[in-house]
Amino acid sequence: MDVLDPPVLSDVARTPLGSFVIVSLDCIACVAPLRDQRATEAAAALPRGKYLGIINMLYDIDYESPRDSQPLHMSLFAAGRGLAEPAFASVGLFPNAPHPQGRPPVIPSSPLPWPDCYVHSMETFNGTIIRMHVRNSGEQIKLDDDAQGQVYQAIVDDARALDASMPPPEVSEEVAAFREVEAELSFSLSVCSPLHMPRAPSPPPQAQSQDDGNGDQSGAPASSVSSDDQDSEEERRELKFRFEMWLDLTSADELGPPKELNDTMRSLRRIEHEWTQREVLKILADRPQTSRWAAAVANADTYRHDELGQSVDENIHVIDDAAVLPEDAVDHSDTGTSPMRLGPTSPLSSPPPATVEKVPLAGSSRAKDPSRHAKQRLLPVFQRMKVLIRQVMQRLVKGEK
Repeated sequence: MDVLDPPVLSDVARTPLGSFVIVSLDCIACVAPLRDQRATEAAAALPRGKYLGIINMLYDIDYESPRDSQPLHMSLFAAGRGLAEPAFASVGLFPNAPHPQGRPPVIPSSPLPWPDCYVHSMETFNGTIIRMHVRNSGEQIKLDDDAQGQVYQAIVDDARALDASMPPPEVSEEVAAFREVEAELSFSLSVCSPLHMPRAPSPPPQAQSQDDGNGDQSGAPASSVSSDDQDSEEERRELKFRFEMWLDLTSADELGPPKELNDTMRSLRRIEHEWTQREVLKILADRPQTSRWAAAVANADTYRHDELGQSVDENIHVIDDAAVLPEDAVDHSDTGTSPMRLGPTSPLSSPPPATVEKVPLAGSSRAKDPSRHAKQRLLPVFQRMKVLIRQVMQRLVKGEK
């Protein structure tokens, strides 16, 4: 048999660790578990080339199951013609292979069909082998254990060097202020929590006891499908990287660059992400309680915060720079103006003693606080977000009708 479709774990003897193989990513098979036509069409448009790989290890092995009933999951080093990008993240696969840092090459058991191949240390990949072409016109070319160890060490060293060469992420003043405002206004996002989701009224106790006593009048058996089974069924709807493999290296007329393969895998991740968004919207649209909540949000003019512990209803107003002036500042540490320092004997209806409001000096900490003005600039952004959320809810309601 020249093709194993699919190969199983017991077929790993045909591909010992360190073997050079040709692989091709089957994009349509990768998205097949999603069972979505749009995802299939998008995957079919992605490029499908052939790439050189080195079998590194097996993973996801169930040691309690028979080997001839388990799929073949492999992790591979990626190799290609020419130096990688960046050039130092490379390991030569031929004698006297030039390297920008003088790294010595690793020599395979036999010369490769291509004279200028390197391991690209930053382009490893994992996946399931769904088809294996076992016919090989020549001997199996592989790396010995020492050479595999050199490649693995190079991957570790290059990852550290690349991480050290990258500058630390900088957080701008606007981003820091945005995060602070987001934390302060997090209550506005709580409208999506179950606390604000309308709940169906519970039946009276008499009705519950009557139903329990009578049982199912139709005599139909209860559903045997549990929620756990349904959850496990949904979990299987996910992207799976699936490869076709050739043991004969001459089966590839031209090798694709490893970066192209990883770019394709990232594109499949985006396809899965878009599918997930569509599924979430579909689930939300099919839930009656979500529909009622969407209608309430779309038609509401004010937000009620009673359930969040606040006792009053209030509108969210936008504060711009012109609405807060220096003369509006009040020093609450002053005993004359702080309502907490009036004392229990002061009647609530009597006005506080007349005082002169204090304006913070130009050099004070409050005047120097840049985040205060940044918050005021970012509050309109949250107001626009509220409008956008309301528009989305209106579209969901109209789509149901």
